[in-house]
Amino acid sequence: MIIKFNKDRRDGACEYMNNGSNGDRDEKDTRIQLTPWSCEESIDYVNEYLRKTGKFDKFKDNYKHIVLSFNKDELSEDEMRAIAHEFVKMYMHPYNPSEYAWYAEAHIPKIKVNANGEERRGHIHIFIHKYSLELDRRLRFLTHPQRRKEINLIKHYLIKKYNLNYTFRNKAIAKSNLDYYTSNNINTAKQLKDSIQNYIEANLHNFTDFNNMLQQIQKTFKVQIKISKSAKTPYISIKHPNLKRNVRLKGLLFSEKTFKSARESILNNTALKNYDPEYFLSLQEIEEQLAERQALLKQEVEERFSKVREYVQKRKKAAELQLTLKQLNKIAYKLRILNQTLNVNLQILKEFENVGVFNTADSLKLVSKNKNVNISISAQNGEFNAVAAGTNTESEAKILASILADKIKSGEIKREDLIIQGSTEFKLYVNKFLSESLNKEIGQEGKEKSTQPQPPARTESANQESVPESATNKKIKTIDF
Repeated sequence: MIIKFNKDRRDGACEYMNNGSNGDRDEKDTRIQLTPWSCEESIDYVNEYLRKTGKFDKFKDNYKHIVLSFNKDELSEDEMRAIAHEFVKMYMHPYNPSEYAWYAEAHIPKIKVNANGEERRGHIHIFIHKYSLELDRRLRFLTHPQRRKEINLIKHYLIKKYNLNYTFRNKAIAKSNLDYYTSNNINTAKQLKDSIQNYIEANLHNFTDFNNMLQQIQKTFKVQIKISKSAKTPYISIKHPNLKRNVRLKGLLFSEKTFKSARESILNNTALKNYDPEYFLSLQEIEEQLAERQALLKQEVEERFSKVREYVQKRKKAAELQLTLKQLNKIAYKLRILNQTLNVNLQILKEFENVGVFNTADSLKLVSKNKNVNISISAQNGEFNAVAAGTNTESEAKILASILADKIKSGEIKREDLIIQGSTEFKLYVNKFLSESLNKEIGQEGKEKSTQPQPPARTESANQESVPESATNKKIKTIDF
């Protein structure tokens, strides 16, 4: 697995996902969306907001483009989705998920080899917008070089956790050194020898064969190279225009016959230990080092956005309160327009979360989203009727018992006049919750009286019409109120 950071851009992410570089996306790849929202609903949506507010032209770039590439890994859709989500969560660790917009898409190659003859592998594109709509601010990331160690730890964490194939890849020598060593500032044989040796060791994993290595050295350092033909110890002779004498690099790595075995030996030992020591860490050790590396950015982000976050939380609470008031006013309005005999205490309904209140011309319905609570209440011809048709017997019995207790306390109905129909479980629950609700509200004197046996609600007798004991045919019927 390799993590590659492409150039940050202002726009065009979704177009690139849809069409590719040459309008051949559907011909080249099978696309798999890994986020519940589309690219247009995330990255383009934030860009559109920036355009409307006149902030779009203010920034040189708007989003990060990260590619996770896999080497000979056969991954399922669920595994790629999990890897993408975990990478973003770890990379964006200082922020809450609601504070940033991102999009991820996997590409499974239909065309297995590119124009250069290189094998194409499955990969994931991840786009993370730099602007937060929630915070109304640009996010703080730090530059990629500043987080190089952290990103490498994340890579090894994912490799070990998901059992991915490891690809040794590390940076070349620092750009400042490249600028120095590839210019006319090389004046000694040691400078040339050291710089080329460092370059080879840092990039050996990228050299496909002996000739490819020589070509890259010539191209990078602008030198001429000759190969030994009959020497006992293989070497290459390097001529730099600033030096009178050639520089020789000796060893098995500098012979076409022994290059492959020498390369593997170096990668498995020296180079790997020197340039990628995280490879040898356990999963627990990686997590510990990650926590240390991430602490600095987390502290910086918290300091920078603490006041903004406080304002956002206040705004959210105000919006929730406003929404709650709207909902309660809507319920109260529905209750007011019902027949007076259907008036149900609003406070009772507030105790039951996720239960909606609906009304028809002559009935009131209490229904939850998943329909496990489904209660109908009506008053006709001097009778108060309630039918529970959901699947959560206990919750429905509790709601009905609360409503009935309120009406008993107000004197509208008498407990001894209640007729409960339904399963034995349902009857027991109603009587239990009804007793608890009535005992809860009375004073000390009432509590003492309540210790005396209370007349239970009547249940249907054997000579009454029998009712199937099913969750869809439970009834409470009150009369003479």
